[in-house]
Amino acid sequence: MLAILIIFAAYRFYSSLAGRFKKMKWHYGLLGIGVYLGSQLVVGFVYGLYMAIANPDTVYENSFTSYTMVDFVGWLISIGAVYGVYILLEKRFDKERAAPMSEINEIGKSEV
Repeated sequence: MLAILIIFAAYRFYSSLAGRFKKMKWHYGLLGIGVYLGSQLVVGFVYGLYMAIANPDTVYENSFTSYTMVDFVGWLISIGAVYGVYILLEKRFDKERAAPMSEINEIGKSEV
């Protein structure tokens, strides 16, 4: 249930960023969902690989009905990844917005 709330929040977070910079909202909303799910996949794969190497017998003893500390750590890492990519996109969009104005100001200043 918490994962669904995080996915919904990531979609809204990224689509609002796209709306501020006049980009397609649903493209960036899906990007937010992809970042969250991708980071969850990486965390799960790394943990599964660790458990398979450290103690191979625990691979067959999984309980899918309860939350573990690994779930919470995975959620925190995924939220951090979503926020990190958000900050990178925001900086990139700010540069794109500022770049045309600086180029326009430079017209006529160069000598032939």
